[in-house]
Amino acid sequence: MSWYYSTLFVVILSLVIPLDAEAKKKIVVAMSNETQTLVEVKEAIDENSLVIQALDAINQKDFNNAKKIYGILYSKIGSKDYLNELLPLTMYLGKYDEAISLSQGWLKKNGDDNDIVRFLVNAYIGKKDYNKAKVELVKILATSKHSKDFDTAGNIALITHDYENARRWFITAYNLVPTEEGAEKVATVMYEYLTMKEEAIAF
Repeated sequence: MSWYYSTLFVVILSLVIPLDAEAKKKIVVAMSNETQTLVEVKEAIDENSLVIQALDAINQKDFNNAKKIYGILYSKIGSKDYLNELLPLTMYLGKYDEAISLSQGWLKKNGDDNDIVRFLVNAYIGKKDYNKAKVELVKILATSKHSKDFDTAGNIALITHDYENARRWFITAYNLVPTEEGAEKVATVMYEYLTMKEEAIAF
């Protein structure tokens, strides 16, 4: 019920049944609350509809449309859940500057968030801006227990010819989650780029 009809209802009711000012105010507030509830229900239905459209677009591999829909959802709702869907699509489509802007906007508003920092790091890597990627990644390495973070740091160090740090980060990644691939990365850095051939063979 709109504000206009709520007010009209109160006017008509007051003609039929004498109401004091406080009673009229309570009726109008009740009608206003009803209107707000209806608006919230409609918004929830609209949100669910958009989510279904986005998922369908992804199933159809229409990633541009999926990104557009998640962009609308994120701008309307401001939820991290929608940002987590939006950022991978944005980077998949090669829009790294947009992904950087979205990530920085969230971090500026909400403070440190390792999940979003990881997206920011990947966006910088996508742009081949490895120095900025390293600066952001270092922020979470001190507390991270994720092997992937240290593996990423090792890859950045390797690309930028920082071989000692590449070895160090790859070893940390391997110690957290020992894998054959991780061991191979450590051995390759020691054998190919550092004078540690015996250590590489023994690793």
